[in-house]
Amino acid sequence: MAVGQVSFHSDKKVKRVHVATRENAIVNRLTKTKVETEVDHESERQIRLKDEGRRKKVVATERVRRLQMCNSNCSHELCCQQRSFMRSIRAAVQERQRRRLIKGTNRGGAETNLGVTEETTEL
Repeated sequence: MAVGQVSFHSDKKVKRVHVATRENAIVNRLTKTKVETEVDHESERQIRLKDEGRRKKVVATERVRRLQMCNSNCSHELCCQQRSFMRSIRAAVQERQRRRLIKGTNRGGAETNLGVTEETTEL
């Protein structure tokens, strides 16, 4: 295929209309409204990447500022509540893992030995 050529996935779905005579009045009106623009994709990409970088930087600085404010005077109850909630979640997960290790079961439910060996002494 040539560069810029348009094709269709399925030729069966293409609808073609046969025009008996060409009407220049319609074609002329269409060519008057025709707009051709050159697009510089590389410059648009660079502009887009710069904008995304700026947005990420603003979000990161805002996050750091909030953390510093919360750590300095802790006047934000919501932040403290979120931290305490996360602590409780972490504690619950750690407790679940600890129980799983004590019980000696893995995720599949099979019993494991956990490296404990029974020493037998022969008399």
